[in-house]
Amino acid sequence: MDTSMMKVEEACPGEDLTLSAGSFRISSEIIMHILRFLCPTDIISMRKTCRMMHRITKCRVVWLEALERVCEKYGIFKPTFPMETMSILELEHASTGPVKFLGGVKMYHDEECVRPYLTRTPQLRRERSSHDSYSYDTFHLVPGGRFLLTSDLNTIWLFDLGYNMNVPVKPLPLATLEGFGEMQSIAPTTNGKELLIASLKRFPYGGPEPKPILYIHQISPNHGTKDSKFLCKRKLELQTHQAIHIGNIHLTSTFVFFKCKEEFVLWNWAENTGCRWPTFNTHLYLNTYPFKDTILAPGQNEEIYVYDLPTPTSLIATDQARPVKLDDLESITNGPKASFPPPGSASGRNGADLCTPSVWCETSPFDPHVCVIYPNEITSHLQLYSMKPMKDPESPFFPRSLPAPGGHTIKFYGDDHSSSFYQLLPSIFRFDDELVICTSSHERGLLMSILPVPSKATLEEITPTTVVLVPSGSLMQEIEPTQFAFCPMSGRVVYFGSSGMSDDVQIVDYLLPPEEVLQEP
Repeated sequence: MDTSMMKVEEACPGEDLTLSAGSFRISSEIIMHILRFLCPTDIISMRKTCRMMHRITKCRVVWLEALERVCEKYGIFKPTFPMETMSILELEHASTGPVKFLGGVKMYHDEECVRPYLTRTPQLRRERSSHDSYSYDTFHLVPGGRFLLTSDLNTIWLFDLGYNMNVPVKPLPLATLEGFGEMQSIAPTTNGKELLIASLKRFPYGGPEPKPILYIHQISPNHGTKDSKFLCKRKLELQTHQAIHIGNIHLTSTFVFFKCKEEFVLWNWAENTGCRWPTFNTHLYLNTYPFKDTILAPGQNEEIYVYDLPTPTSLIATDQARPVKLDDLESITNGPKASFPPPGSASGRNGADLCTPSVWCETSPFDPHVCVIYPNEITSHLQLYSMKPMKDPESPFFPRSLPAPGGHTIKFYGDDHSSSFYQLLPSIFRFDDELVICTSSHERGLLMSILPVPSKATLEEITPTTVVLVPSGSLMQEIEPTQFAFCPMSGRVVYFGSSGMSDDVQIVDYLLPPEEVLQEP
């Protein structure tokens, strides 16, 4: 809905919305224009100044535009909210939700357990006639907390959990995708209105089946209607031996990036172009992070390499009738332009992993922040970096961006919790001047850590605040990063319970739903 040109009189019919003091008068359109530059909490503060401002901040158009801005700022999937049918109270609640959640969590003391408002165990099913739950191995919670994608080795399901606690969970999937392998990653489309899913279909050695294939699918949730369907957009054929050696797959609205054996692969699936180049001493199973024009890749000995993200070239193959193969991507030369070793106190020869921003925040105007975590037998050393663009990005010697140090800590998980290195959820969220990370612990609980956004380059120690979202012993044993999901924008966590059964899915809400308030005289 385009609300930018809507008149105030149409949004608030029958109201006198002109601010006056003696002979001084301000047009309601000017006030509405001012409100477009304010965050939701500032709009609520303006409401308390006078009766006229109280009335104008109760207009529907104010909160429609505020929610649009919040979604863009925090990378929330806009179709999460049926804005056309939501009440003004629901729009206001959704707009202020991220700030309320973070503010509520910070009221707890360090390492204290946050008490949820509601915990549900929905029976998510394939068919209405079936009473048996099915198994799935991975979770992806779309930012906004409403849509949950689950997957096993050959099927993907899309569920609707509701956009707040007052909306019940739908037990039947909105859509099912069978026969295209396991879900690898999700991303928004360029217009932000649909979902993209990358899936990888593997095949065993020695069988008659075709070769492994990487698929790109697209789907529109359609606010819970039965018209939601997965649409296959592109596919990339791999060799059998290549599928066994694929690292984490990074999907965006236009391209896919991953490591395959000893090569980096960049495939622009939107334009069907791409390229590949040899890696340099990088670790296969640790997260590699591409963003904008730069790639960060952990090395074998805890160093971090910095690559420029190249421009995809045309495919070598010209036969449009056959499927696109990995070998059709041109092999180029693209070596690292910089590297930096771990801090001296962090060296433990256990590798280094990257905690990176969500793909949903790639259009953010802020510089991205990256946490490099170096584990050892006692604790984990965290080094925070801000990615800063170079002034001369066209130089053949200098990288286009470099990480600037933003502080470090050895108490990232607090004093009473030991880290679970390979169970780290590799996403970092930004809320104004604070960064939020959710991890699992060896005690099978979930921890949420809050770090300050660095205001300058620094080597000083920082002190994060860590609270317990899910108590120890609540999660299933040996839980993987893709078997729990966290959405700070909605204050929602989804995870497998301690039983480890496929139907033991817990949905935990830490943000109160909107409640009707008494009318003011």
